Amino acid sequence: MKAKEIEVKKVLSMGKCYDFFSRYGYFIYEESEDLLVLKKSGTAWAFSLKHFPLELSFKIIGKSTTVSLKYDTWVLFDTGDLREELHRIYNIIEAHSQKLIAK
Repeated sequence: MKAKEIEVKKVLSMGKCYDFFSRYGYFIYEESEDLLVLKKSGTAWAFSLKHFPLELSFKIIGKSTTVSLKYDTWVLFDTGDLREELHRIYNIIEAHSQKLIAK
């Protein structure tokens, strides 16, 4: 299934994003200067988004950061939960943006 994406109109620090989202159960899968891919473990046999394995990524493009979220397993269909979770993550980023901005 294709990742859901949202653009944050700020350049986020990859290190600060990892430090922040590790509290939510994410761990580093891949990282570079302008890309951070985090994964959250779960079970492939689940009926609730909070139990599915997820992949959260941050990619710096120009003066903004693209945040994407996708299932890290095969899913039959998406009920909109993934988009809701991405918006929840976006709201968390916006609420804590001063802590996450690259300086």
